[in-house]
Formats: sequence, structure tokens, C-alpha cells
Amino acid sequence: MAEDNAYWGSERQRSLNQMGYFVEMAKDGIEAIQKIMADKSYDLILMNIDMPRVDGFKATRFIRRELGYRKPIIGFSVHVTDKDLLEARECGMSDHVPCLVNDDYVFKALERQMQRIQRRKTQS
Repeated sequence: MAEDNAYWGSERQRSLNQMGYFVEMAKDGIEAIQKIMADKSYDLILMNIDMPRVDGFKATRFIRRELGYRKPIIGFSVHVTDKDLLEARECGMSDHVPCLVNDDYVFKALERQMQRIQRRKTQS
């Protein structure tokens, strides 16, 4: 999960761990890129849109185009405007959900993407 806010990152990591997921943290888009460069075996990426240095849109574009990562990337942000949704699709995000209002959106998107991964595995 790429999240620049230590408190919210820790809270989401704890919640996801309780649901049975292993979560590795990146503090911004640059660190997320570096982690994917080192290990492309992550099942999916949760990517905050609003981060310093490299935002989630730019990081996703790089990860998709330069690193060839094809697994799901779920973007999340406090605000979800039509512009954000359009940019999320254009940069290659698999989903984009609001956060902080209700983490259920993030968890439902995560479950949706994990089900897609499982279907692909069984079809192979």
C-alpha cells in the first residue's frame, strides 16, 4: 500500500492484516515504484492518489508503462471527482475508491480485485 499518512496507513494496514492480508507499506509513489521494481510478485497495489514527490496517478503510469505490471492497482483518495475517475482510468488503475469516509469502499474494491485474480488463476 502506498500511503504517505503514517496514521492512516497504519490503521488500514492493521485492518487489512485482521482480514488476513499481508500488507507492505510504501510512504509515497517513488517508494512504491522502487518496491515494484524489486519485486513484481505483489498480488495488487493500493495506491493513494494524493502523495508528495510522485502522486498515485504518475506512479501508476510508470508502473504500468515502464515496469509492465499488469495486476490490479486500486487508487484511493479523500475526494473522488469525475476528473479523478477519468484520470484513474487513463493512467491504468483497475479501480478508484473514496477513503477515510468509509474504509468499506477500499475493502470491497480489494475483494473485487482479489476475486478477479482468483478467476484468472482457475482459468489458466
